Amino acid sequence: MLTQFQFTRVGRYVRGSAWAKVANGSFVLLDTEGRVLVKSEVEPVFFGRFALITVDGKTRLVDESGRRSLPVEFDTFWFAGESVFGISRGGHAEIVDRNGRKLGSLISDPSSISEFHEGLAILLNAGRYGYIRKDGKFAIRPIFDDALPVSEGMAAVQCDGKWGYVCRSGKWAIHAQFDEARSFHKGIAVVMRNRQYPKWSLIDRWGRQIGTECFDSVGRFQEGYAVASNRQRYGLIDLRGNWVIKPQYTKLKFIGPDKLKAARGAGEVGIIDCRGNAQVPLKYWDVSERTSCGLRWVQSSSDGCYGYVNEWGKLVIPCKFDDADDFDCGLGRVAVEAQEKWATGPDQWGEVGLY
Repeated sequence: MLTQFQFTRVGRYVRGSAWAKVANGSFVLLDTEGRVLVKSEVEPVFFGRFALITVDGKTRLVDESGRRSLPVEFDTFWFAGESVFGISRGGHAEIVDRNGRKLGSLISDPSSISEFHEGLAILLNAGRYGYIRKDGKFAIRPIFDDALPVSEGMAAVQCDGKWGYVCRSGKWAIHAQFDEARSFHKGIAVVMRNRQYPKWSLIDRWGRQIGTECFDSVGRFQEGYAVASNRQRYGLIDLRGNWVIKPQYTKLKFIGPDKLKAARGAGEVGIIDCRGNAQVPLKYWDVSERTSCGLRWVQSSSDGCYGYVNEWGKLVIPCKFDDADDFDCGLGRVAVEAQEKWATGPDQWGEVGLY
């Protein structure tokens, strides 16, 4: 049975729980049965699967089930990735693991470090960027104008206005020569050589250009593919710089493995795979970027109402809602006549229950 609390705002269910704002201004974390898992006096601040909440005036870190994840007191907090956290307490900044065990000290505020990647995090110190290990000690001294996270053992760094790549020891692997640079993915990086001629190209780990084609823009590589554009039209390229899907879309965005949200124009939005096959027909005003419980909301291009399609793109709940959100654990949030309600279903006729 769903809880009878009066909510002024409800969040989406993620891994079996959802945050909701109560009429008195506080927040509660609910399970799918409406049970309150934990309360917070102020709005939670989210860090991935963790949330900072306030209980009895004290800040705590909890996971999506409401369990306390960091059994230490702290003044400020920063999620540092790879199961470690940056905190400050008593005027001292530290790196701790999720059990609260101190791994090392920081020379500056914990918010000045990035998330850890491959055991190293970027640290900004006195206007310069370097890299530290989880014990807080420098792996690469802060000498760079800018820096990106380590990827595949190499990091893109900027020095004297140009970008290059260093290895984990700080030695140059590809000397600074690019106006822009991205992190490596499967041995390939995307760079811009001349900002006055803003074209992007692909290079290997030795700095050699791959292929002959250049692009107006190139997104982040995922599973060996990247969204790229030429002449304001978007398509998909592979690791050799070859077009897998010719540039033909006004918008194209990865939303999951072998799934891209595509648009040819207003009212022509849908989902395609990495071969260009339509998974959701390109005929909607908008579509959700995620599938949950086998359903994805879509917005009709004719009247703006919302409905749901299944994993094969078939409309199984007609477009009849004023607003809609993703399903999770059999529950979804929809709006009917400006009122938010929880929805269950659909049944075999595409009907849903509203609560």
